[in-house]
Amino acid sequence: MRRAGRRSRNAYAFDLWIAHLALLEQALEVAPIPWQELRAEELDGLLLLRAARERFRREYHPCAECGAPVKGKICPRCGAVR
Repeated sequence: MRRAGRRSRNAYAFDLWIAHLALLEQALEVAPIPWQELRAEELDGLLLLRAARERFRREYHPCAECGAPVKGKICPRCGAVR
């Protein structure tokens, strides 16, 4: 999520594409369809999105105090030390 008043570093079209992939992923959980019915770009995008999510989960842990993602020992949001 973006903070109010802060602009994304990504192009607007890229943000829309990521939102489309996230929505598509949620829809596929509710109503699965054969992967052959997806466009090649969507399938590639879903695979990349899942790989990025797994990498994020490996590299970051949630702060015990506020739940923000933390890569090191100090939470960037609340300053809690691990």
